[in-house]
Amino acid sequence: MIRENDIDGNCVQEITNLVRKRQPESLEVLRLSHCKMNWKITKQLLENLKTKSYLRKLELVKANLNEFSIADLGEVVQNARALTHLDLSWNYLAPVHMLTIVEIISGNRRLQYINLAWNALIAQDADEKDQMYVLELLGKMIKHNLKFLHFDLTSTGLTHRIVEELGKQLRRSRSLLSIHLSGNPGVNDQSSRRLRDRVHARPNEDISRYSRISSRV
Repeated sequence: MIRENDIDGNCVQEITNLVRKRQPESLEVLRLSHCKMNWKITKQLLENLKTKSYLRKLELVKANLNEFSIADLGEVVQNARALTHLDLSWNYLAPVHMLTIVEIISGNRRLQYINLAWNALIAQDADEKDQMYVLELLGKMIKHNLKFLHFDLTSTGLTHRIVEELGKQLRRSRSLLSIHLSGNPGVNDQSSRRLRDRVHARPNEDISRYSRISSRV
């Protein structure tokens, strides 16, 4: 993991060289967390990662993602056939940009771990149509991705309506082990109880077993 370091063009080129190597020498895990990198560097990195890679885990935490790099990120996710972990937390993206990302990953059937925390999925004054569209995308991810294990939606602006309806979607999941919803305006004691009642909870030993398996993938 590269954390709280300065990332410049030279660093990007070194990372790119590692990613483009053939297996087994190629870089499979890229974690950039709270690094000092401007949006142009982030865009340059993503542009370089769009070619075929063997990345399994990609973490861009507080990495200055913005409207200029979203399309590049989408291509990276689509082209990285081995990608199972995606962490885009703490980028403070607006709903219009987050929807673009969610539209892309909602059709992905390989991702096991997705962290979108601290990005806005929905505006608080969004109308019914917009709320239902967000719910539809989240539902596709939960229902159709049979490898999906962990979903972090902490502080993503989910409304009470979305949280309530999300419980129905969770019952359709055949793989999801954990979902984080804290920090959303739609989460309160009542909605939390309803979610617990609606989901099919797994025994603790089952969750531990799946977590051990996932960590080795």
